[in-house]
Parts: sequence; structure tokens; C-alpha cells
Amino acid sequence: MNKITKKELKKILDQHEIWLQNEKLGERAVLSGMDLSCMNLSGANFSIAYLQSANLTNTDTERADFRTAKIEGLKIEVIQLEKGLNNG
Repeated sequence: MNKITKKELKKILDQHEIWLQNEKLGERAVLSGMDLSCMNLSGANFSIAYLQSANLTNTDTERADFRTAKIEGLKIEVIQLEKGLNNG
């Protein structure tokens, strides 16, 4: 599993936001198999992103949007889910 830095994640999510607005621009977030453990993901938009087998252990996902994300095999343990996963 590859550990990703905050800077790398921000770049990926910035490009993902652009892609969500126009699929010809930006790039879909592909975080499958990535180690995002212990990161603050609060408010992040992961809709339609690929997160298969990613590690979200001990992450803060408050207000994060995971609607329609591909999450098969996602590892989630002891995380903050207040208004997470379904953005509501």
C-alpha cells in the first residue's frame, strides 16, 4: 500500500474537482490501494473517485462526500464519520 502525502492528495483532489465539472479537463481521483490513514479528509469530495482497497484508518471524514465512489475493499477503522460517507 502506497502512502500519499497531503500535498499529493491535494493535487489529486483539485484535479478531481475540475474533472467533476468537465470530464474533458482535470482527472478523476484514483486512490485505489493508497494509504490515507491518519489524514484529515474533512470536506473532501470523493464522489465518483476510485478508492478500492484504500486505507482510511483513523481519518477525519466529516462532511466528506463519498457518493458513488468506488470503495470495494476500503479499510475503515476508528474514523470520524460525523456527516461523512453520505454527506448528510
